[in-house]
Parts: sequence; C-alpha cells; structure tokens
Amino acid sequence: MSPAAHRLCPNVYGRAVSAPDGPVFVRTLAPMRFLEPNMLWALLGMLVPVLIHLFNRARHQVVPFGGMMFVESSLRLRARSLRLHALLLLLVRMAIVALLALAAARPVSRSGGQLGPRPVSWVLVLDTSFSMLQENASGTTPFSQAQAAALIMIAQMASADDMSIVLAGTTPRVLFDEPTYDREALRRALKAAKPSYDSGELPAAISQAYLVLQASKHSRRRVVILTDQQAVNWPQDDARWQQLRRQRATLPVQPAHYILFSKALSAAPNLYVHSLQRRGPISHPALPERFEAIVTNPSSSVVRGTATFSVTGQPAELQNLEFWPGDNTLSFPVTFAAPGPKVCSVKIEGDRFTADNTAHLALKVEETVPVVVVNRNRNLPEAAFVHEALRAADDDERIFTISNIDFAEFEQNLTTILQHAHVLVFTDVPSLRQYTVFALEQFVQQGNGLLVACGPESSPAGLARLYKGGEGLIAIHPTEEYTIPQQATPALVESPIWRRAQMPPEALRTVEVRRCRGGEEAETSQRLAEIADRPLISYQRYGHGSTVTILTPLSAEWSNLPLTAAFVPLLHTLILDLGSSEQPPLNVDQGRSFTYLAQLQTAPKSASVRVQTPDTHYDTKLVQDVDGWHLTHRDTTDPGAYWVRPTDPSLPERAFAARLATGESDFTVLPSKRWGHVSSQLDAAVMAAPQALRDAVAEEEEVQDWWQLFLICALLLLCTELILGERHSS
Repeated sequence: MSPAAHRLCPNVYGRAVSAPDGPVFVRTLAPMRFLEPNMLWALLGMLVPVLIHLFNRARHQVVPFGGMMFVESSLRLRARSLRLHALLLLLVRMAIVALLALAAARPVSRSGGQLGPRPVSWVLVLDTSFSMLQENASGTTPFSQAQAAALIMIAQMASADDMSIVLAGTTPRVLFDEPTYDREALRRALKAAKPSYDSGELPAAISQAYLVLQASKHSRRRVVILTDQQAVNWPQDDARWQQLRRQRATLPVQPAHYILFSKALSAAPNLYVHSLQRRGPISHPALPERFEAIVTNPSSSVVRGTATFSVTGQPAELQNLEFWPGDNTLSFPVTFAAPGPKVCSVKIEGDRFTADNTAHLALKVEETVPVVVVNRNRNLPEAAFVHEALRAADDDERIFTISNIDFAEFEQNLTTILQHAHVLVFTDVPSLRQYTVFALEQFVQQGNGLLVACGPESSPAGLARLYKGGEGLIAIHPTEEYTIPQQATPALVESPIWRRAQMPPEALRTVEVRRCRGGEEAETSQRLAEIADRPLISYQRYGHGSTVTILTPLSAEWSNLPLTAAFVPLLHTLILDLGSSEQPPLNVDQGRSFTYLAQLQTAPKSASVRVQTPDTHYDTKLVQDVDGWHLTHRDTTDPGAYWVRPTDPSLPERAFAARLATGESDFTVLPSKRWGHVSSQLDAAVMAAPQALRDAVAEEEEVQDWWQLFLICALLLLCTELILGERHSS
C-alpha cells in the first residue's frame, strides 16, 4: 500500500467519538476521498489543450485559388473526419491532464477487504517515564496497561509482519535496530522493559522510530505510541514537531500513526521534592550549616505529611508539616561532627506516589581551606591586614590554613603551590609571565578561587594579561586612577554572596574611598560594591571557579576599608565563596556522568575501588593520566547516592549524588484541545482503548488507494494521443 493509504490529514481524521475514557480522535473515510485535495486545482490545466486548440484554429486563413471548385466537394467530406480526429485528440489531452491531477491528489476509498492484508512494519514507542508507575483506582499502572496492549498487538501480528520497540526515556533506547519477525524475542524484550526514573522524551523516541523504519522492506508501516495522558511529555514547541515532519518526509513510505493512552491519571495530589541545597558556601565542622528543601504540591488542596532530613543514612530531624499548594520551603539546621564526604537527603511522606519523594545532596565537609596570600613583599601592610583579618574571622575555628609568600617564592614554586592551594589572594599585581597567567587560568577553571586587589604598584602589563580583553581572570581592566572621596555602596544585594554574608550589605557604607582604579568592564562582571556609579568590588565566574577584583588596595593608603568593622566579615565571606567550588562536581543531573579524581604526589599501592550505586555495587580500577587518578561513572539512571571507596587509604573516599528530573512529577493531564494539536502534528489517530486501536487498524486494512491506476490510465492515454496526433498531422 502506498503512503496515500496511511496518511491522515485534517479533512480525513478529526472526528471525535465517544469512548469510556473520554473523547477519541479517529479517522473517517468516505467512499472516495482525496488525501491531497489542494492538488485538485491542477484540474484547471484541462483548459490548456482547449486554449491551444482555439489558438491554432485562429491562425488558419482561407486562400481561394482558381481550381478550388474541383476539389471543394472532396474537402467537404474530408473535413468531417478531420474535425472528429481533432475533437478526439482534444478530449484525450484534457483527460491526460485530469488523470495526472487526480493522481497527484491521492484518491482513496474502501476496498471492502477484497485485496487481502499486506505485510506491515510496526514500531511500538513505549513510554518508560516514572509517571507510568502511578497506580490508578483499580491498582494498575499505565505501564502495565501499555505492556498488556503491546503483547496483544504482538499476538495479533500477521505472519509476514515485523516489529521493533523503542523505549521512550530521557535517552530513547531502540531494542531492535531493524524490525524483526521473531515474536518470542519481542515478547521477552517487552516483558523485560521496566519504567525508570527517566522523563518521557516522546518526540526524540518518535524520531528514533523513523530511523528504524528506514530499514523496513514493507510498503506499509505503522508507529504506535503507548503513553499516559501526562501533558509534560508532549511539548508545545512547534519547532520540534516541524523537525519530526521534515524527518518523516524523507521516508520512502509514510507511516500511519496511532496514539494509545492509558486511563486518566489519578486526581490524588502528588508531592515531590523539587530541590535540596545548602545555604552556606562550604561545609566545616566549626560552621553551623543550614539546608533548604523545596517541596512542590501541584494540587489546589493542602496535604498533610512528614519530612525527614538525614545525613549519610542517619536521620537528623523529622518535621510534621502541611504542604500548601505550590512550593514549600523547608529548613534544616545541621552541624557536622567531623570532616569527610557526606550525603544529605530529605524524604517526604504524604502521597501514594513515592518515586519522587526523596532528594540527595553530596558534599565534602572540609577539614580546612588552604589560602595563599601573595605580595610583592611578605612584610608589607597589605599582607598583614589580610592575614590578621582571616585569623580574626577564624575565631579559633581553624577554617583557613593561611600561607604568606612573596611573588618570587610564588613563581619559583608555582606548580606545588597551585596543587595545594584552594584560594589565592594577590594583594598587588606584578608583571606576570604568560606561563604564570596560563597556570592561574587552569587553577581557577578547575574550581578554585582568585582574589585580586589593585594596589598602587600594580603592573599595567600584569593587569592587561589578567583582563585579556574581557575574557580573562579579572572582569575589569583598571587602567585609570580616580580621586573620589566618597562612601562605598553595596550592589546586587540579592546575590547569593550577600545572602550568605556575615554582615549586612549596608555595612559597606562605612567604607570611605579616597582613590581607586577603574576602566573597561567585561560583560561577565557582577558588581558587589560601587563608588560614584563605578565598580569597587567585581565578581565573575570563570570555568568551574570564580574570581573577585577589588579596585583599591587592601591597606589604609587609599581607603579606610581595612580599618572598618566591615573588613573582616567581608573578606571572610569572599574567601569562603571563592573556596566553595567543587570540581569535579559532586552533584549531577540524572543520566549525567560523574568523575572521581585524586591528585597524589606518589602512586598508590592499589588503584582498586568499589563503586556503590543506589541498588548495587561493582569493583573496578582507577586510571592515571596527567591530571591524576580518575574514574568516570556514566550510568546514573537511578537518582540517589553513589560512593567511590578506594582500597588504598592514601586515596580519598568520595560521595556523589544524581538529582531526579522532577519535570515528570507534574501529573497534569493533557487537555482535549492539546490532544487535537498533537494529533494534527503527527497525522495520528488518538484513542484510549486497545479495542479502538484494533478497529482503527482494521479500517486501515480496508483502505485502497487509486493514484497508481490513474497514473497508468494517463500513460495509456498519452500513447493514444501520440498515435492520434501522428495520424491527424499526416
């Protein structure tokens, strides 16, 4: 059967019929319909032979001559035959144009099943997102319904039919690269399929189904999509549908599309943990920590439940709560007893669907934050101010390990210092070599921090290399000096840095700046403080790390900043934020890989590690390269905690966490208007019961297309036209 028999367009399908579970969009076919009705305008081409005929008659002129009376009687008899030939030739030419126009319009009609079934290539697109696990009132899940319907389809396949299966998850998975005739293999694959914590990317899965159909040898093809009524799985982005239509147009045979959805999703509210994060920049046993979880209640009613906060499997706090419609923010205070890797989690109870009721957050409780202060001379006041400020901020808590070195020592031991430091503080900027700038860029990109203060002796060449035309480590090119005796004012007071600060941003107004630097500002610059509408403190992300630029020296020469009460908490806040980056990341989105990395001076005795996943574990070995000893784990389909535990004590233990994609937790049902939109985009029949699908397929079996017959008739008439035209001209 040609594509015409399978293709549906708005004037062919679009009839809503009653069904036990709501409206269903199916096709209706009259005794003869045209799938491309716009091509019927080509029938106007029948006028072209008529116009040519009339034009040729108008060109002929009668020229009398003397002997005409002797042949006039013979011509009169001959003219009747010529007119008959001309009229017949005109009708044949008009019929050729009409038949070609009708063939292009793709006429179809019911065949009454007289031609018998022909082989079909099936592709089942099975939604495996975790919303398919939701139980309805009868205790069954949408996935079990879809699985049962698919098994029935396999059982009712004709002997010459073949089939493939595509699982629609975050990344679509094709179970058979080419459609197979093996019914038993199809059944085994279908029974082995299980819903996961994936989101249902149906457009991507349909695209994979088209790729499978390219290998089909049958002239009839079907795509059956088995899913629930969840709105999030059917994006409104028309660009994705247009892309699918373009891909489908490249297929040699257009497939028929059917969407079989399960019964309506339960009206019971579904609570889910949207996110879990810590408020502080770093975790340390001496720092009280606070974690915030956002629990979403998408329903319109209040739901009573509980929330349990745990640290590495040990419950720390239980709260009885009322979850109001929308987002609910929960706060959990924690003080860690010891440094090391931790996994914090929050679990809620209050609804039947529990797959999205837990969130995890991996972190490392730091023993100390190594800070290296680099100055032209370690005895200059800038270095002393920074050192004393960090010691005062520590308050005997030993958060920071502070090293004071001069620039010559820094360049001499550059590699060793960058391997052990987490935050660098430049109290002045000397003339930097290109290699040093490159090493600093790598240092920050890998997740470390850099604070640069522009003192009076800062080198213009060094500042230019750090700015690098707006793409470097600092976000401002301080080429000018300003004498502006004014007070500093805070900026971006809603930024995370100010929210975590141990001082109110308004405390900066006690800082009086007499002189400061300024110049070109990069687009990546975020101002934390200003003076006379010019930047005073600038922050920017750089790779996985961050940098802070202070445009006045950290001494009392140009301002009273080091002498104010704001200096200690300000410097403490900036250093903590610069030291807060985790690289490689400990928390990844579900389905993304994570990397364990350990940098050691000497090789470990054993590179063996055990990787603990949420439901199993396996043993493997670390791989060594220029960055250190590392391992990449790629399968994070299941959200939760992952641990990498080396057998050698010289290698650190690490905890990782995969975050659940909570988009699937919104069980909003796709409205009827959107079903019509989906149906029109895919040219698909949408139904709610397996019997309706079987009826639609049976109706499709009875459809016969006629464009080939019209084309053959047009070719026969063309041959006739050539014969008549030859005789007429002779």
